[in-house]
Amino acid sequence: MSNETPEPVDHIGVELWTANRQWMELFTARVRAAGFPEFTIPRANLLGHVDRTGGTRQADLVAKSGFTKQAVNQMIRDLVESGLVELDVDPDDNRAKRIAFTRRGHEFFIAVDQAKVEIQERLRMDLGDKRYDRLRAGLRELLDAFRRFDG
Repeated sequence: MSNETPEPVDHIGVELWTANRQWMELFTARVRAAGFPEFTIPRANLLGHVDRTGGTRQADLVAKSGFTKQAVNQMIRDLVESGLVELDVDPDDNRAKRIAFTRRGHEFFIAVDQAKVEIQERLRMDLGDKRYDRLRAGLRELLDAFRRFDG
């Protein structure tokens, strides 16, 4: 048995992880600068499962988000406190709660969408149209390849 530490394996995961992390940092900074200092990626992941027009039942958020019930409850309390969502009785089931966006919540999504567009436009400008389009096509092909994995 050797005491030598093996060299790290060179793999695409490093570049994918690093690019994702840098994108998230840029995205988070832009959304916070737009007037939403409470923005975090976990909250964004939860909010992405809330229907923008009619709201979503709290129990459905637990199932869709993959977060625990306790984590969802805490995030909802924080989001209510920040004024992004409101928690009401579900009109279809008086025992259930429905999360819906407030006016500030809708303004939040405008800021989120704007941040995405700004980052995308900056990347297109830096890479040029052809390289940017090839990158997007390559990423779609990569996602398709991952979907074909059986394990």
